Amino acid sequence: PPLFSMQGKKENTLRIIDATNGQMPEDRESLFWVNVKAIPAMDKAKTGENYLQFAIVSRIKLLYRPQGLVIPPEQAPGKLEFTREN
Repeated sequence: PPLFSMQGKKENTLRIIDATNGQMPEDRESLFWVNVKAIPAMDKAKTGENYLQFAIVSRIKLLYRPQGLVIPPEQAPGKLEFTREN
């Protein structure tokens, strides 16, 4: 679900589903971002008082690597090429 409740000091698993209908490129890796926001619970005893609360956002890189790639992941950085166009 897009929003779920957690008790303190507990953990949960996020399931990431491929929504591209098999349209991922098979000749290269793909980069995605997973954004997770932690919204703290409100203390009902402090209703009406002024206090500061933070919502923490975690942004995590998600790399998809197709099974058919020939180059091992350890050698991939050496094969990178960068170009600059004006």
